[in-house]
Amino acid sequence: MRDEDAVFHDHIHPLAPIPTGAIATGLSKMRRVQAILFDVYGTLVISSSGDLDSRVLSYNRARVLAGVLRRHGVDSTPEKVIASLSRTIEHEHDKLRQAGIDYPEVDIVRVWETMLGNWDIARVKAFALEYEMVVNPVYPMPGLGALLSTCRKRKLIMGIISNAQFFTPLLLERLLGAPLDRR
Repeated sequence: MRDEDAVFHDHIHPLAPIPTGAIATGLSKMRRVQAILFDVYGTLVISSSGDLDSRVLSYNRARVLAGVLRRHGVDSTPEKVIASLSRTIEHEHDKLRQAGIDYPEVDIVRVWETMLGNWDIARVKAFALEYEMVVNPVYPMPGLGALLSTCRKRKLIMGIISNAQFFTPLLLERLLGAPLDRR
């Protein structure tokens, strides 16, 4: 099993955000702000998760994912794994809706446990992290460090509201170069 540092080193590469065309107005006039809450993907980090049909990978990413599958002992193709993951998540969403949850979110570790069988939890998490890094590359938004420093200097309470998974705090700490409670 590869350690997290090796996974992050191999899979974190600069990305550029897609400009929104939005223009900031009036934010500097807000004087009574005491807290700021952030989403993660698309806000704190550049992410392709919303831009791409998750079942379709570029040739290069499919090639890298094939290597990840081999390294972790998964005897399948990237296309089959992606399709199976999509079906498993859809099935879990259906189960949760039937249980009365209107907007279900899955626990990706449980999803991978279902798909991978008798793997121990550390192995499942190692695979899930590397899979995610290949399929959904991320990079800090421009100015993220300065934004967080400014919020800290102004003594704003900061928090994250997200449907993120177990690897998100690890990823943020790696991208920020410090534990989350120190940023």
